[in-house]
Amino acid sequence: MKINYSCGMAVYPNASGSVSEMVNQSLIALIANTKVLQVPYVLYSADISNIVHRDLAIQSTVENGLDNNEVYPVYQVQQSVKDRSIVGLEILARWKSGQFGEIPPDTFIPLMEKKQAIKRLGIYMLKQVIAEFKEHDIQVKKDFKISLNLTSQEFMDVRVISEILFLIGQSQFELSNLCIEITESVILENISDANSMIHFLNERGVVVAIDDFGTGFSSLSYLKQLKINKTQNRQDVYYGLSP
Repeated sequence: MKINYSCGMAVYPNASGSVSEMVNQSLIALIANTKVLQVPYVLYSADISNIVHRDLAIQSTVENGLDNNEVYPVYQVQQSVKDRSIVGLEILARWKSGQFGEIPPDTFIPLMEKKQAIKRLGIYMLKQVIAEFKEHDIQVKKDFKISLNLTSQEFMDVRVISEILFLIGQSQFELSNLCIEITESVILENISDANSMIHFLNERGVVVAIDDFGTGFSSLSYLKQLKINKTQNRQDVYYGLSP
């Protein structure tokens, strides 16, 4: 049996001036432990308090990032292995908060998931990309892929997927230009429902890819059950494999 634990601590009188203050500081350390740092135990300090209060402040303003157009796309080029030609772009979300400056995705995306704002993110990013390509009059070929990362909440929501397909249909892109990237965890939550959604998208010409294959369960057996079009593998997935 394996038991996990989380512990927040405060030391009297170094950090605390009273019993009630020590209890509050211990709770702050515990929040830092479970929500931010994710380590077995945390000892309260002024720095720990600042981390927690900043995290809570960011969480309270996370939807403002979308409402105020502070979230913006950057593009990661995808190249052909054969001739190194550019065959697609992956859309990556970035947030420059007017209050907190640049906030990394591994901070704001989990916060968006907690606030349910995450269901707006993929649609918001796609709108930004469509507008940028239109502004610069960028034309793409039918086999060029625009890769959009979706979380489980987005991918399994029919309304989100329908809105994405509608936006593509009203844009300069074809559905065949769209590649939706999901993680292994999205599939493993419910293989049957995920497969139904993948099949629905495939029928409309949309490619579905597993991003960073190798970070989760990494079983090749479940891939046989799915209609995944491609995987983007971590390097260590290839270790130990013979040609």
